[in-house]
Amino acid sequence: MPSHRKPPVRRRVRKQSRNFDPQAFLASAGIGRTVLCLQPKQAVFSQGERADTVFYIQAGAVRLSVLSQHGKEATLSLLGPGDFLGEGCLASDQPIRLASGYCYHQTLPS
Repeated sequence: MPSHRKPPVRRRVRKQSRNFDPQAFLASAGIGRTVLCLQPKQAVFSQGERADTVFYIQAGAVRLSVLSQHGKEATLSLLGPGDFLGEGCLASDQPIRLASGYCYHQTLPS
């Protein structure tokens, strides 16, 4: 004979998520973290290179662009402090860079 009792209610306990703090992450030493200081028009990475690194912009700006087979260049975006670039290599199976990233504007620390 089947039981008419209700099964116990399981309450989901939400774990508190902590937001990623890039300043704390970059302040600690560790494998895989390098700080680059680039001059305007200096390449961060180039279209066609191996995609194996993600970059975080602490200061200044980076222009992301693509070059067509006919030599025409198109700007995809301008990125600034707090932005990531190159993250396509993490989220997909992109073995090479589909765009180029150049230092667009440098802001020196005061």
